[in-house]
Amino acid sequence: MSKPRTANPALAISEADLASALAQIGAEIDHQPLRSSALARIMREMFHGSDAGGAWDGIVSHRLV
Repeated sequence: MSKPRTANPALAISEADLASALAQIGAEIDHQPLRSSALARIMREMFHGSDAGGAWDGIVSHRLV
């Protein structure tokens, strides 16, 4: 799987952050359907910022899932 590109190319996604995000998404899905609020929380942690702040966008989150 290729790394998703951020909305802000100055922000890099480390392999560790990507693996952590995928693990968190998997854990969420194991217990219940993935809620948008849970995905947004994971994305904020992974990109160290919000979509509103330009750290990531919805396309990136959809590619990740």
